[in-house]
Formats: sequence, structure tokens, C-alpha cells
Amino acid sequence: MTTNVAPGGGTVSVPPLQLPHRGNLSMGMSGSDGYLANIPVWDSSSAEKQAATLHICLSPEHLEVVFIARRFYDEFGFSPSMRPLAKYVANNLGVEKANSLYLLGLFPGSPARLVAAIAGLPKPKNCL
Repeated sequence: MTTNVAPGGGTVSVPPLQLPHRGNLSMGMSGSDGYLANIPVWDSSSAEKQAATLHICLSPEHLEVVFIARRFYDEFGFSPSMRPLAKYVANNLGVEKANSLYLLGLFPGSPARLVAAIAGLPKPKNCL
């Protein structure tokens, strides 16, 4: 188990992830959409910087969802759209954190798209 320090001094414990390098990806951010082109480059400071550009102040609750999305990507090889994200959150964090109102409260507008951007994952395929 790894403990990550959240903004504001809180901590979030998450298991270490071994994310594979998927495809022929270049280093850094991919164009103007803000999604990382190279998944292994991501770290917690990348998440904080990306969240700030999206006007989101990361809390331990945000980081729980972000790390769950990264675990989803590690397990299935693609970024979750809203339904798979909610189902995976329900299975791993509990049903109360999987409802769309909770996720919209943390990530207003398009939770799956914002989570992917903050988590350093590719844009989900079903997100506009």
C-alpha cells in the first residue's frame, strides 16, 4: 500500500500500480486536449497541475476516484466512460460514491472526461 499526500495535508492509501506502456505514445501532453500521451509520465504532482488547469482543487475524495480510474485502466487497458467508472467506483469504494450526483459534485460537467485528464489517462472513447 502506498500513501499519497493529498492537497491540504490529508492522505489517501492506494495500492501501487504498474501501468503498461500502451502503443507508440510520445512523451508529455498530447496536443491541446490536455490528456497525457505517455501514461507512465504521470504522478501526483501532474494530477495537481492538471486539476488546477481545470479549476478543480483536489481533495482526498477526488484522489480516491482518480486512483480508481488508473486502476481501471491498468486492469482493462482503456479509460472508463461514465457507466464503467461508476460501476468500478461502486465495486471498489462503495455505492454511495458511485452515484452520478456524487461524481458530478467532485468533477462538474463530465466526470469521466475530467477524471481521465487528471489521472493522466487517454480521453474515454464515449466522451465528447
